[in-house]
Amino acid sequence: MAREISMGIGRLADLLPEPWANGLGVTQTLAVHASPGLRWRVSLACIDRHTSYSSFPGCIRWSMVLTGQGVDLAYEDERVLLEPGKMTRFDGALAWEARLVDQRVGVLNVMAFPATSSLTPEVRMEHVQEALVSEPARMRLVLADQGPCECFVKDACLHLESGSYLLERDARMPLRMKAGPLGAVYVAIV
Repeated sequence: MAREISMGIGRLADLLPEPWANGLGVTQTLAVHASPGLRWRVSLACIDRHTSYSSFPGCIRWSMVLTGQGVDLAYEDERVLLEPGKMTRFDGALAWEARLVDQRVGVLNVMAFPATSSLTPEVRMEHVQEALVSEPARMRLVLADQGPCECFVKDACLHLESGSYLLERDARMPLRMKAGPLGAVYVAIV
């Protein structure tokens, strides 16, 4: 019996802005999941001023700056620098103070809430121009944030316009991506 592929294409412009838990910023949710032992969320945040991050006990965060120069996070003696194009993992339970390196930034975030450390997912987040991904994943996301991207799954070719994304859940089939010179962003929760 053939397995149905669970995927869809969305437009960033159609995502509704949601306030942060602390009310000091705005985010747009791309994907959410809840199962026994693990909850996660993938979202885009726009940070236009120095601010405080919301604290989520039990949360692990992964972030990548998509636009702007970066964000410097500080909590007591701890520092984390979120840099353009680089995935950074940090503790989501801490109430980080966020200072913009230069100007407004757009940040891609994955937030996971594992019931135990053994349930912590592997997260992949990277800019790609061309890639073939064959590993299974709970979720795969291709974000065409800077230009168009083509995605090939099985016999299907899916064209993503700039400002759109492909979301695939329970991914088992190989995925090939081909983006323009500015690339696309690939995210996987394994």
